Parts: sequence; structure tokens; C-alpha cells
Amino acid sequence: MGLPTLVYDGTLVATELVTNVIQHTRFCPEIHLELRGDMLTVAVSDDSPRPAVLQDRSGLRAPGLGLRIVADAARVWGSSPRWSGGKIVWAVLALGKHHDS
Repeated sequence: MGLPTLVYDGTLVATELVTNVIQHTRFCPEIHLELRGDMLTVAVSDDSPRPAVLQDRSGLRAPGLGLRIVADAARVWGSSPRWSGGKIVWAVLALGKHHDS
């Protein structure tokens, strides 16, 4: 995976995380991108206390596609509470490797 793929995957992940905030909360998302070496971190925060949870999908129209895309593209991802309230949903993408499998 080269830099163009990292840019594509980073854009895809950022779009999915921001879309989730818009669809599932009434809050304005804040996005933070950080590139260090061969790792890109995408973090989106909102004021909702509900953690992001990856759901099993029963079909193509079932909810949960956005986080499934994030999980598939990222090396690791998660949802963490913010000390000021709400949460941050983050994903780390790496050049050359998607997962630790």
C-alpha cells in the first residue's frame, strides 16, 4: 500500500466517521488528522456519550456499513470517551499493512 492508497483510505475513513456523526447525533463533528511516518490517524469527535459499536450486519441494507468500512480499512480503530464529554472515534491506517493478521 503506497501513499496514494493511504490518502484514499484516509479520505474514505474520515468521510464515514463524519457521516456517522451527522446521521446518528445532533452534534457538529470535529475532525483531526495526523500523519506520523507511515501511520495516519483519523479522529472524529462529537458531544454524544454513546460509544461507536461495530454491529453484525444481517444484509446489504442493514445498519453498520460505515463502521465496517472503517474497520476493514484501518489497522486498528476504536471509540474513546472525551474528558469534556462526548467521544472520539479514531482509526489508524498504516502504509503497507491494514491489519495485524
